[in-house]
Amino acid sequence: MKLYKTKRWPPLEVDVLQLSCFCFGIILGAYFSDFFLQYIWIFIIVGILATFRVCYFYFFTKDD
Repeated sequence: MKLYKTKRWPPLEVDVLQLSCFCFGIILGAYFSDFFLQYIWIFIIVGILATFRVCYFYFFTKDD
């Protein structure tokens, strides 16, 4: 069994995945709100760095 597979996801399935991740994040944020507010700047910086990484991957890597 291969752990990682190359698979083309239809747009609806990607939207459902994003919605589930968003809802899970909202629940975690509500439950651990004191922790997240204490380290808000770290989470903002990590989010910005992750955004730059995704943009770099999307625009500057070659297609297979």
